[in-house]
Amino acid sequence: MRVLVPGCGRGHEVLLLARLGHRVLGLDVAAPALAALRAARRRDRVPASRCRTARADFLALPRRLEGAFDLLVEHTCFCAIDPALRPVYVESAARALVPGGRLVGLFYPFREREGGPPFRVTEREVRALFAPRFDVDSWETPTTSIDRRRGEERLVVMTRRDAR
Repeated sequence: MRVLVPGCGRGHEVLLLARLGHRVLGLDVAAPALAALRAARRRDRVPASRCRTARADFLALPRRLEGAFDLLVEHTCFCAIDPALRPVYVESAARALVPGGRLVGLFYPFREREGGPPFRVTEREVRALFAPRFDVDSWETPTTSIDRRRGEERLVVMTRRDAR
């Protein structure tokens, strides 16, 4: 699969997916995080052809990335951005994926909290924001979260609808 990990940071998900044989692009605005990801890729001998990086703002998705991915993996990018920009995130996700492409997200935190990042996420908000562009295939509370996140994460699988 062609996979995009927006806001990838140091790229743990990027490396895992590349090791599994997917062609993965880790996207982030932070040059030091991307440098650390590239160093880890070399150290772990993950082929560069399966593990690429790009310094770019996912919310201003470069045109060359539109429709380029079968899968988008969300993990802590959505909760890190200003909640007012979340509709832009949804549009960028839809534009990055091919019709029928999947978004697999581990959304966090599902608890009352002030400020951020991470900024609070609710089921109602996620469903409402993604509904115009995505169908929710599954929604569950993981039982294997790390202790400090237990009960605060939701594993969500969505499918991008065809453009209307």
